[in-house]
Amino acid sequence: MTTASRRPEVATGQGVGPAGTASYYPPAGGIPREAVFVANDRQSILTDGIDFSTEVGLELGPLNNPVVRRSVGKVIYVDYADTETLRQRYASDPHVDSGDIVDVDATWGGNTLQDAVGVNAKVDYIVASHVIEHVPDLIAWLDELVEVLNDRGKIRLAIPDRRYSFDYLRGDTRLADVICAHMVRARVPQPHQVLDFTLNKTQIDSMAAWQGRIDEARLGRDFTFEGCMHLANDVVMNGTYHDVHCWVFTPRSFARLMRELASHDLTRLGCDAFTGTAYGEFEFFVRATPVSDREERVESWRRMEGEAVQHGEEQWTMMSAMLEDARQEKAFLASRIAEYEGSRSWRITAPLRALFRAVRG
Repeated sequence: MTTASRRPEVATGQGVGPAGTASYYPPAGGIPREAVFVANDRQSILTDGIDFSTEVGLELGPLNNPVVRRSVGKVIYVDYADTETLRQRYASDPHVDSGDIVDVDATWGGNTLQDAVGVNAKVDYIVASHVIEHVPDLIAWLDELVEVLNDRGKIRLAIPDRRYSFDYLRGDTRLADVICAHMVRARVPQPHQVLDFTLNKTQIDSMAAWQGRIDEARLGRDFTFEGCMHLANDVVMNGTYHDVHCWVFTPRSFARLMRELASHDLTRLGCDAFTGTAYGEFEFFVRATPVSDREERVESWRRMEGEAVQHGEEQWTMMSAMLEDARQEKAFLASRIAEYEGSRSWRITAPLRALFRAVRG
């Protein structure tokens, strides 16, 4: 099973680079009403509950920006290729400092994760930031994570929210698609996944998406139709691995999918905690752990689904309040302007304003 690194989105020759911070972060200017909308502390969320003084873990796809540094605790870095291959591939990438790419300890390519880290190796935690959306066979990937965990092991996931990313135009991943990829034991992204990604990939302003200011009719596409077909045909004819977002989620759709997988015994993971997408941001966070009882697993994902709905409603309520405040402020300013324009001083200075316009024009 191949794992991808968290890195900036780049289209490069034979493949399509995966998503990362450069494509997702909101524009400069900050998040309005910071007292109401508090940005997520991703480092704390992803490492909460991990005892770095005693526990050993894996980080998947750290590239040059790992969540867990070796100076903090004992961590095994796993990627789809060795360090030298990664540094060569990203030597000319303006978004990645190839010299800062961490030393990869285990390569997870055509072999299993257990084989990559050692037949008898077990770890206490796994961190995967912006990795899950890239894996061709989601069911097998989740299962391989469980295989290398200790009995009380934990998984920390950071997942892009399609509503605020370049996956904006794509539909949520369906159970049938995930099962289909597992049935064919997909080792590379399948042609329909490559097509769905490339045909719909678009650059958006994530803050505009939060504020409902996206005009879909005016969105461009990052790939030409011919380019999309070329990549998909390359998969069919040559089995080439093109790094795309195979899966697309919102917090609610992810919880629903995991609940469905759990109900059919297609995953042994339950949801331990959930942090929704903060206003102005692009990602949500899930803490998962192996759960032996199926009903308990299903119920844990059902709870997350409910929490995701509640979180969305709360965000909508706050955003509606912000918009109402903005409308009231606009109305107040309009009334002041009208009042001033109807004043005696405005009438007296009218000839001067006309002269100024004439001179300027």
